[in-house]
Amino acid sequence: LGAQAPAQISGDLTRLVRVTWDEFLPLAAGIASRISLLGTDGTYYRSDFTIIHPREEWSARSVSFESSADWNLLVGTTDFQTVLGSVAALYMELDVTGFLGLEAAVANIHFVNQGEVDIEPATMGDLKSQYGQ
Repeated sequence: LGAQAPAQISGDLTRLVRVTWDEFLPLAAGIASRISLLGTDGTYYRSDFTIIHPREEWSARSVSFESSADWNLLVGTTDFQTVLGSVAALYMELDVTGFLGLEAAVANIHFVNQGEVDIEPATMGDLKSQYGQ
């Protein structure tokens, strides 16, 4: 499951503190969820590729924009804060492998700004579907 954020979640994102979301995870599957940032110069960062051991319940996830510690540079050489100041696209991915049983899901996506205030809550349905279902 992958989606691109709407155009207003691009440009200078240095005002953001973090993005949070909830996931519903199947019982017997390997799960990795992540946020990716594409800079206007082609530099590409992806949040830490974390494999989760699901419990068939909703659980909260969060990625910080305040430090590059949670991010991996995949393409390019531009530092994280510079890319954050000039984002061409933001992507969200939920990668599920193994026996699924119940479907995996993402909900309650919140982008939090420096005033610790949610910008606009979103759902995957609000994002432009790029691939997957």
